[in-house]
Amino acid sequence: MNIAEPTTLNFLVSLPFFKGQGTAELEKFQSAATMNEYAKGHQLFSAGDKAEKFYIIKEGWIKLYRSTFEGEEAVLAIFTRGDVFGEAAVFEDATYPFSVEIAETAKLIEIPAPILRDIAKENADVMKRIMASMSREMSKLQLENEHLSIMTAPQRVGCLLLQLSTGMLGSGGTFTFPYDKSLNIPQNNDEAPFVR
Repeated sequence: MNIAEPTTLNFLVSLPFFKGQGTAELEKFQSAATMNEYAKGHQLFSAGDKAEKFYIIKEGWIKLYRSTFEGEEAVLAIFTRGDVFGEAAVFEDATYPFSVEIAETAKLIEIPAPILRDIAKENADVMKRIMASMSREMSKLQLENEHLSIMTAPQRVGCLLLQLSTGMLGSGGTFTFPYDKSLNIPQNNDEAPFVR
């Protein structure tokens, strides 16, 4: 799917990763990127797979997880619109450190690894943005792990409700949960998964 439509381009430039990016780099990203839609349950990639693409979520939800030695899934995070992942693709012969499954139907903007590497080599600012993005993700995952260990299940559900209601102030609207309770995998049965 072509990402040249104005709404998609506006979406990209609104993201922290692309905000302030030079016109030349944006055009390179745009010409190399594709947008694909995936159904719920689709396995996008597994931990240890060669990092071949960098992803931006336009719509939908994905889950990042690792498999335990016992064969169970340990959910690391749930990502949604505007989140980026797969930054490891900027490094030669890198592998993904986690697995990704589509939690609810999602549209993903995908940039092939060679293009990402070429742009990063040409422009040190792009590499800085990638490193900053990876650093932010590490910090968020550490914070979320701390929250999982100290927050009660109702507190985590409260955080999810706050995130889902963002922008609804005064609208009196309703919202639906974006994914099944079946994503409730970490540590014990009364724990809710967390989102960014």
